[in-house]
Amino acid sequence: MARATARKGTWTAPRFGAALLAAWLPACGGDHVTAPTPPPPSPSPVPVTSVIAEGSFSGLPPQLGVAGTFTTTVTGDLEFIVDWTFATNNLDLLLFRGECSEDQFNAGQCTAGDTADSSTAKPERVGISSAPAGIYTLVVFNLGDTEESFSYQVLLTTAGSASKTGGRSSLPIAGPRWGAARLRPRTMPRP
Repeated sequence: MARATARKGTWTAPRFGAALLAAWLPACGGDHVTAPTPPPPSPSPVPVTSVIAEGSFSGLPPQLGVAGTFTTTVTGDLEFIVDWTFATNNLDLLLFRGECSEDQFNAGQCTAGDTADSSTAKPERVGISSAPAGIYTLVVFNLGDTEESFSYQVLLTTAGSASKTGGRSSLPIAGPRWGAARLRPRTMPRP
């Protein structure tokens, strides 16, 4: 009976199988576990700026002021922008939280929100960050020497919704009601 002997350097089936098994087992993962990749975070809501009011007012005499009341229905950053005709005139702004009548103003009973009293800025801007929904009164003073007309725009920036682009839209608001009373400038209250 002839006996098969393996020659040195040759691969027999059992040797080849053992080598293949040794090379294949580490590829199965063994004890090494890879955690799944977490999903990307949700995008933050993009702020949305809405024009909630715009218009104009004519016939503001020198050294007098006029008030307008605005009502918002949502919380956000509130900004009032006022521009006027003659650069030689200086218009200043007072923004109050809540209603501010002529009597309340003259008695110093209004709650100041912001002021814009630069002698050189044109247009003037006032605003309140994180302003709650409610009533706001804007007073525009003409500290110039001639009668003035002005235009205004009221912007409200809210958190918006999760999207890739910001935007501008128009929201309805109550008002504005521009008071017929003419207010005399006095020391500007500070917020």
